[in-house]
Amino acid sequence: MNGIILVYSEVFSGAIPKVEELVSKIPSKMLLEILSNWSGDLHIDSVNPKVQREILRLLLRRQPELIKFHMFRKMYVSGQTIKAALVDVYTVLEMINIILSNPNKLEAKDTTPEDELSILKAFLVINENMYNRGIDSELARRDKFEFFKKHTWPLYVASTELRLRNNVINDVYRGLMFSSYLETNKVAKELFQELFKPKEPHIHILPVSVFQLYQEAGYRKDKNTMFGWFKTNLEEDVPFIKPWILDFSSYDPAAYIMQDFRTLRSFPIIKVREESYCVVNWNFILNKLYTGLIFDLYEKTGISEPKSAFYKPKLAKFTTFKGDIGGTFSEEFCGELLKNALPTHVFKSGKPDTRQNQDFYIRKGRQIALIEHKDALFKKDDDYDRILETLEKKLVRDQGVSQLIKLIQKLQEDITVFEPSIDEEVNCERLVLHPILLVTDTTFAMPGMEDYVNTRFKEELKKLGSLRFYVHRLVILDVDVLMKMHDPLVLNKRSFFKILNRYYLSKLKMRKRARKKYATVNEIMAQHKGTTELIGNFLKQIHPKKRIPGTLKDNMIKELRRHGF
Repeated sequence: MNGIILVYSEVFSGAIPKVEELVSKIPSKMLLEILSNWSGDLHIDSVNPKVQREILRLLLRRQPELIKFHMFRKMYVSGQTIKAALVDVYTVLEMINIILSNPNKLEAKDTTPEDELSILKAFLVINENMYNRGIDSELARRDKFEFFKKHTWPLYVASTELRLRNNVINDVYRGLMFSSYLETNKVAKELFQELFKPKEPHIHILPVSVFQLYQEAGYRKDKNTMFGWFKTNLEEDVPFIKPWILDFSSYDPAAYIMQDFRTLRSFPIIKVREESYCVVNWNFILNKLYTGLIFDLYEKTGISEPKSAFYKPKLAKFTTFKGDIGGTFSEEFCGELLKNALPTHVFKSGKPDTRQNQDFYIRKGRQIALIEHKDALFKKDDDYDRILETLEKKLVRDQGVSQLIKLIQKLQEDITVFEPSIDEEVNCERLVLHPILLVTDTTFAMPGMEDYVNTRFKEELKKLGSLRFYVHRLVILDVDVLMKMHDPLVLNKRSFFKILNRYYLSKLKMRKRARKKYATVNEIMAQHKGTTELIGNFLKQIHPKKRIPGTLKDNMIKELRRHGF
């Protein structure tokens, strides 16, 4: 038992069948509708015991008693407490991916007992392929952290993006600000008009439409409810979603791309039949407000095709296009968040035509934060070696750590390089530096990744020799956490550096616990928590006594009103 999710070899004996064979005789339309319903429930809580029990009940209701007994014995302790989940969001999404890559045209009003057993087996096979990869026992004994990275990072990269977003308002707000940015970018605005051909004059209707779609789905986190299947004419009810819809009756399976859920990301809504729509994953919808929208503007408008009317030679490569459209916006967006939340701090944003070539410089008293912004992404099917190479290239060797080291070296040579009058305000011999990498992809903040990058940072820092100031451990901060920090900083006037120091203290306590010679997977994960969890937990403890204007929700409402909504 792997202790997290049930796999095929733990329940059934013999050769492991292929998922494609198991689902080939089940009507694809019907199965898509069933899976989308479950995907909505699992989106709120991927391992919710009630949801797991209900899915298991539906699949086992007409099975022999021996199979029922065996499954319940594997999944539950004393009949109630769950010890291993049957399915999670990734399992459902991967099955949808497989069905759409090779669909059938069968029709049926309901599943048969044989269909239900095949669905159960297909879930377990997907879990086996994903979660029960070869275990290197020798590595586990020799280096538990190396073992942890090698066997858990690919799982995190594959599943992090699929987890519930706790605050949809933050995503909608970022989408709203990205829409404002697109209005000022001539190329992006033209591509947007070509992609959506909107009846409404405002680009800002896009984030409003996504928020409306969430309301249509009955999103209630407190009630653990979310719908993934709509019996309505969704294309008329919610504007702007037509380019995201895959029509099951007319799409070409030969053009379907399974790798990295690429087609599902591009078309996260499936029109199964007339007035019947399935949402394959709600986070793919939210991604359409920023990252997913950038992909759509690039792939669906012909900007990289020489014969297209929108062809732009300088932007034909996706990395160049994303850097021009997304990277510029993301840096400006993060700068505005920091600046608005820290009115009592010294704040500087680096510009190419000055000697201040850091992305962001923040100071309060003798505390200084040097922040480098990185708009990088992992591919969700990356193995450990590719993850490590991306990490080294994007955050260590070529960028990130190497940039921070150069900035620290500049401060060592000239303490006034970023702030000419600093030596008149504070004792520069007592300065404390906080090196921070600000990333747009939350996957970079998964357990253990910051610890790895911090180790590489320390190695490079030692090469500078003795320094005139104290340098803290490196912190990886993702934009989602930054948005969570915004309101507490505004409402409670909490110092940015107080939150960082609280984080350092938590990491110090974890390092002491890490000295344990033998540790379980859960203990190793707890020892390597990053900012997403630790700072997030700290922010939950901050409760403002009264409402103060200036939160992200307030700013979003003002922005909408400014554009006539």
